[in-house]
Amino acid sequence: MNIFIIAMNELRRNIREVQTFLFYLAFPIVLMLILGTALANTFDNGISVDDIHVLYNDKATNEVSHSFHIFKEEMKKSDIYFHKASAGINEKDAVKQGDYDVYMELDNNGLNLYGNELNTIKTSIVQGVMQAYVDKYNLVSEVTKINPAKANEALKVSTSNEYIKEKAINSKEQPSSMDYYAIVMTSMIALFSLYHCYDLFRSEKTFNIDTRLMAAPIRKADIFIGKLIGCFIINAVSILTVLTFSKFVFKANWGNHPLLVIAILFSLILFGISLGMGISHLLKTPEAVTVTSVIIVQLACFFGGAYFPMNASEGGTLNMIATLSPLTWTNEAIKKIIFTDDLTAAVLPISLNLLLAIILLSITILSINRKEGI
Repeated sequence: MNIFIIAMNELRRNIREVQTFLFYLAFPIVLMLILGTALANTFDNGISVDDIHVLYNDKATNEVSHSFHIFKEEMKKSDIYFHKASAGINEKDAVKQGDYDVYMELDNNGLNLYGNELNTIKTSIVQGVMQAYVDKYNLVSEVTKINPAKANEALKVSTSNEYIKEKAINSKEQPSSMDYYAIVMTSMIALFSLYHCYDLFRSEKTFNIDTRLMAAPIRKADIFIGKLIGCFIINAVSILTVLTFSKFVFKANWGNHPLLVIAILFSLILFGISLGMGISHLLKTPEAVTVTSVIIVQLACFFGGAYFPMNASEGGTLNMIATLSPLTWTNEAIKKIIFTDDLTAAVLPISLNLLLAIILLSITILSINRKEGI
């Protein structure tokens, strides 16, 4: 009962500080909006290719020309358009000036392609397509020797893609800028629980409440657990609010396993609370506690990718330091769960966060037990 009363009192104390509570909600949401919008192109791995226009000269016999006519009609479905060169036009200059993407000469011996070096992507696409055409034409030639009636059918581009099924080991789905910053801002606000807790017992000393608590028939353990629970609940409400807002307002992708993601974030809250309590009891002055807490959180956010992505797997001094940030192992696990459905990724961050929390809480408990007050 005492634990419940102390926990409720801690909740009421935090809720009364409306400006502080709203700041902890508004800060990650505003950063999420600004960074997610401003850096949208940074996370866009796609390449957009417009319609491709190929200028061609057909010097082949009727048989080859007929097969090519069938082929180029099919290519319109893929937004590749072939234009026959008119008399008097300089085909290569037309490509050089950008009027067409590629120039092609077709004869009975094969074909020659001329592309613009300023647009190598479209040239490569046409080269790949025409290589496929040549291979298929050779196949048709062999079919024609056996059954000429099947030539046109064999030449047409197949619309079926059931013959080969492709699945990547690493998921092609990647977070957008808004997805990324929704994850890192939410985990950042979870780590901010440290700020709620480094003065968890100091306020009682400031207002001489600790004397009354020690005089009351309440065990130190009840006070400690009650404050821990109250602080955990208020921070849990904060991250759930930020997560829900990002999902339904910013349309961030939180995957198909939100409960597992929340479990990781809750373990990070517990670590942040434990770290705040540990700092508070290890350092003597309020100034030292404040400065140390700010430095630890900001370094964890910087190296944990809260402001810009860092990839520890790429090596380098900064990226290696990033592996020491609790936000790194938290964010990486959440991204794996969301974008690759790797549920086992949750084991590492939850285990590390809980282990570190237990160690820090043990230090805090020993420190409290050695003192006469709290």
